[in-house]
Amino acid sequence: MPDIPATELPGVYLEISSRIDERLKKDSLDASGLMLLRIEDFPIPGGAQERATVFATAKGIENLRKKVDQFRTEDTPDREKDGEFIPGRPKNADLVQSVTAITEAGLRALWRSPPGKFPAADIAAVWEVWLEPQMTEAFVAAAPIFGVTVGADRLEFPEDTVVVVQADRNQLAKAVRRLGGVRALAAPTITADFFDGLPVAEQAQWVDELSGRTTYSDHPNAGYVTLLDTGISRAHPLIQSALSVDDRHAANPAWGLEDVKGHGTQMGGLALFGDLTQKLHQANPVMVMNRLESVKLLPVSDVSTHRTDLGV
Repeated sequence: MPDIPATELPGVYLEISSRIDERLKKDSLDASGLMLLRIEDFPIPGGAQERATVFATAKGIENLRKKVDQFRTEDTPDREKDGEFIPGRPKNADLVQSVTAITEAGLRALWRSPPGKFPAADIAAVWEVWLEPQMTEAFVAAAPIFGVTVGADRLEFPEDTVVVVQADRNQLAKAVRRLGGVRALAAPTITADFFDGLPVAEQAQWVDELSGRTTYSDHPNAGYVTLLDTGISRAHPLIQSALSVDDRHAANPAWGLEDVKGHGTQMGGLALFGDLTQKLHQANPVMVMNRLESVKLLPVSDVSTHRTDLGV
């Protein structure tokens, strides 16, 4: 276990494993500077093992070491019960004898989603980070130092504050270890607000990354989606390859072909990609099978008064 004051850490995350088919003493792992974050059973050869994830402050590490030392050197007093003499036993025996290993925990020890959703190494991914409410502001302020981008939105519970971040495993591991306050990690369920809240320059980087792994069908008879809307902008890098110059029209040529309101372009993206949220934070290739045709149906001056006619 590290010397916390020497490394200036707020604490350390520990993974504590039980002996085969024995139960850990949970009360002792959630007191005196120790915070029990998670405990779970794991099947292993020969039986089952409990593994606990614990956040330990400097005081917690000191108390844990003290309990181990007492187990080695001190016994509880002898006693008598119902006329029977009961000899003393090593102090803290229930705790120490149930433990087979104590190691510094990695990100997987904090992961509460299915194992298959744990992000791959060396790839920027989107994570849900569950924080202690009183530590949230400090984590959000300092996380960018480690390359972790924190979304603007938060979900608050009595014991947790949930934020969505973007980082690779190494970046997040450094932030978690140096800053503390993290109670759990999970795969995000809804991340659209995260992308909407990013600065424009960072949004462009995400779009460029998705564009680089997107392939558009070159079939001569690819299916078309015709949008009768406010027009579609070919300047958008995710749309340009699916919308030919010759496939843009306007009911009145005087209106021009550009989408100055943005609604038609958004609908074009939806027609090509569906929900972009999942595609943005995965790393798999994306295939777009259909093409677009745009018909600008309303003059710009009339768009705001005919909203029910959009996206037909």
